[in-house]
Amino acid sequence: MRGALAIRQPDLAVIRAHALREYPCECCGVFTQAPDELCVTVHPCTNILSRRGAAERERGPCDARTAYLIDPRELARLLAFVEATGRVVAGFYHSHADAAPSFSPADRQGAMLFGDEPDYPEAVHLVLSVRAPGGARGRPCVAAQRAFRWSQRSAEFVPVSLRARGRLVVVDPAACPARTACHGVDRVEGQQRMARIPRWQSKSASPCRCAS
Repeated sequence: MRGALAIRQPDLAVIRAHALREYPCECCGVFTQAPDELCVTVHPCTNILSRRGAAERERGPCDARTAYLIDPRELARLLAFVEATGRVVAGFYHSHADAAPSFSPADRQGAMLFGDEPDYPEAVHLVLSVRAPGGARGRPCVAAQRAFRWSQRSAEFVPVSLRARGRLVVVDPAACPARTACHGVDRVEGQQRMARIPRWQSKSASPCRCAS
């Protein structure tokens, strides 16, 4: 099992802003990591399901509001970058719109496209819950976030520790999460805050497989 990884607080802010921009659709992205580094690099990806028209949505249940699918061209460029730089795919992130930050059956299916084990068995998966209090007129916020990894022992994706340490958020695949880590409003082991998208931030086309 790969060791701990860390997300810089500014990079976590990028992820959260990405999730808020895409709401009520799901956002998605990839973490890459150099072998000798703790911190990951965040690569926001485009959820191409958001480009599907009404006619396409009627033909199947896969929808950007409940699933994500990375742009194949972006994925190809990212994997070429990983190979050229000697980095590894350390994990993925995506959001759930008006739903808990759990690793859903659809997430599990999307992470295991080619068999009984994940395509990236050592990857960490960060899931963010985005909600709009008060319904459609409410301003969306990141309500909670959780991290998961694949457990060979249980053959399931299990929660792992997500802990704030200074300007880093450390994900430790070897540690169990504290009981408070998954409750409250955007709680990261005792750190609680409400994330809202800045008014000046425009909606851009910045943002892996069909999931969630």
